[in-house]
Amino acid sequence: MQIIPDLIISVSGNAYQRGHAYGSQARGSVQANAADYFCVWETDLGLTRERVIEFARDLATPIGNYDATILEEMEGLAAGAELSLEEILAINARYELMFAQAFSGQGLGCLHLLNVPLWPLALQPPQTATH
Repeated sequence: MQIIPDLIISVSGNAYQRGHAYGSQARGSVQANAADYFCVWETDLGLTRERVIEFARDLATPIGNYDATILEEMEGLAAGAELSLEEILAINARYELMFAQAFSGQGLGCLHLLNVPLWPLALQPPQTATH
């Protein structure tokens, strides 16, 4: 796993603009996290990239119905990070995906837990350094 230095990120604007600014400034970190999670899902859960994307695609409508600005921010993040919306949705729903797999009767096997910070855009602001 690649170690990425701490970033200080500043965002403003509407939901899409905030997401895009964050994705642009943290592109390498977001892409590395996506690659790590997709590797874990395939290696430890036996989930292909296509299956994870399918799972994530089904989340867009309920998220948008709950709060359209959350979805807009994730769309901006995806564009700024040069990833698909489904990849961002999958990362944000990583625990739901793992629990869904656990209760599907297929089991989890050996699960690796990643300690990789990725700001779940819709849930909390990024931490900023104070020096």
